[in-house]
Amino acid sequence: MKTITKLMFATTAAVCSLIAASAASAAVSISVTQSGSNVLFSGSGTFNSAVANSVGQGLSNADVDASTGYLSFGEFELINVYSLAGMARFGTGFAYIEANTGPALGFRVSDGAFYLGMSYVDNSLISSSGIVRNATLTTLGLTSGVYNYAVGGNVVTLNIGPVVAAVPEPATWLTMILGFGMMGASMRYRRRTKEVYV
Repeated sequence: MKTITKLMFATTAAVCSLIAASAASAAVSISVTQSGSNVLFSGSGTFNSAVANSVGQGLSNADVDASTGYLSFGEFELINVYSLAGMARFGTGFAYIEANTGPALGFRVSDGAFYLGMSYVDNSLISSSGIVRNATLTTLGLTSGVYNYAVGGNVVTLNIGPVVAAVPEPATWLTMILGFGMMGASMRYRRRTKEVYV
């Protein structure tokens, strides 16, 4: 019985690793939220340049121009530029972003470009931030909502306004379902063996 249980768990682990290996993409999340009298910009997640199309290099800025779909914040540095797909613009306003920390992060929809600072180490956690003081989402002309873009195999999500809870990816659902299935099969097998030996 222990051998079968171990085999079932080994099979689950193998399937999960195959799913993880096939999901070579990464996800970047950018949040723009109101905090008192300030608007906060924060970036998190991971980025995999191996599944992105590099189109050059440049120099970062720290501002938002919603009418062109431009947003960039984080430290001032040289940036790598990647091809971005998605046409959603997110408002009409313009503002300079201050108190920037972390690697430069941003994109411009009108140019189809995604920016990431050269200080960023591939597949590591992104932690970038900036702030516009004495402003609101409305005075900055930002339209609340969730905007999705693709940078090769990477997903970039811009969330303006209250943070929306993340929905698990299909690979996560599959892993959970397989795990529950294996647990159920293991419990059923144990019940059967007890009935045979009693």
